[in-house]
Amino acid sequence: MQKEIQKYGDSHVLRLSPDDMKFNDLQEGDIIDFTITRVTVAKPRVIRAKPKRKR
Repeated sequence: MQKEIQKYGDSHVLRLSPDDMKFNDLQEGDIIDFTITRVTVAKPRVIRAKPKRKR
């Protein structure tokens, strides 16, 4: 399972390998360590996310 996080403006892009099942059902608005702002189903699958803000 390879994850590569790159900075993209003020958000982060997670590039996931297709067998990364843990993230396959993520939707926009889901919160892991990141708040997901966009998900593409292209391969490699791209999840655009912003780091969670600390309150």
